[in-house]
Amino acid sequence: MILYKRAKLKFARKDTTMEYSFDAHIDIEVNNLTWKGNLSDIVKIDGDQLTKEMRRQASLVAWFGVVEIEAQDIAKRKENELDNLKDDKKRMEAELELDIRHTKKKTIEGKEKAEKPTNPEVDAMVQAHPKLWDTIKKIQEKKEELREANRVAGKLKKITIALGHKKEMLTGLSINFRDEDHAHESE
Repeated sequence: MILYKRAKLKFARKDTTMEYSFDAHIDIEVNNLTWKGNLSDIVKIDGDQLTKEMRRQASLVAWFGVVEIEAQDIAKRKENELDNLKDDKKRMEAELELDIRHTKKKTIEGKEKAEKPTNPEVDAMVQAHPKLWDTIKKIQEKKEELREANRVAGKLKKITIALGHKKEMLTGLSINFRDEDHAHESE
């Protein structure tokens, strides 16, 4: 007896309808840990095989729990790397600003004359510097890596929550089956 085979949830709001199937395909890849399958493979319960399901549940919780911690660690490292890049950008902007303020010269009647640049001129020159563009590009790439790492960690968090709910269902089912067995024995 399969207690869960396929379920669909349907949400409706004015002119928007969203359907979600538990047969959704999920790919998890964190470091060298990979899991590919359907959401239903994780949350389904075979009521005829409760002992097997309980053993399977323990291994699923352990595996997804370890991978979730790895994913959170990766996300934290990406966040630290992004912070370091932002600090590098600030340092680079300060260095460029000092350099621009000290080397800006204006030629007047064939003679170079040091001229104090205005703040908007300095800001424009700093922001237009190619060194800074490379750092800004790296920051954007790191932000995307962080978004992806957070997405994977979030997905794993939701799976571990679903496994917690499944555990509660398995516990309830095993109590019900045990009570039914006791009722049949007393007849």
